[in-house]
Amino acid sequence: MRRVFFGCRPGCSWSQRPRQVWERRYHATAVESGEHLVRCSLYIDTNMLRAGVVRHPSEWKHGGYHEIVKPKQRYKTVNLSELSRLAGLPDDPTFPEHYAGWVDNVVKRGHLCRDDVWTAELAVGSVKFVDHVRRQSGYAPILKDESNMLGEQPAPYGAQDCGNMLEWGF
Repeated sequence: MRRVFFGCRPGCSWSQRPRQVWERRYHATAVESGEHLVRCSLYIDTNMLRAGVVRHPSEWKHGGYHEIVKPKQRYKTVNLSELSRLAGLPDDPTFPEHYAGWVDNVVKRGHLCRDDVWTAELAVGSVKFVDHVRRQSGYAPILKDESNMLGEQPAPYGAQDCGNMLEWGF
């Protein structure tokens, strides 16, 4: 494996780099399959709504909405049968219609604020899933009201409090 140092002259060490490439607030989030995966996908597909760029995810051609709801016949990037299985609807050919309805419901309800569940947590899912991720990663959990999340101290950047998306009713 080869390390790549951005902004360093050849031969400089990791400690001599001028700055980190990624800020602390960017990290992967482990998401359990089922309802948590669907909610995460809905949150991602409504990013451009939160930014005020579009009024509905169908207006943003670069998002995952089109790959799920109106998939291409060739060069597909989303395996719908696998996504359907991971979402808890195995072999459901109507998954795209379900997903479109869920997105419409989120848009209609106006749940468009930034949610720390998806941007600051290291793992989201059942208590068993989060505990497994915690043991595998070596992170100590931060005590929160919700027992099914593994987090770290969030980096502030214009957070808005709109409640926990996991509590949304469908």
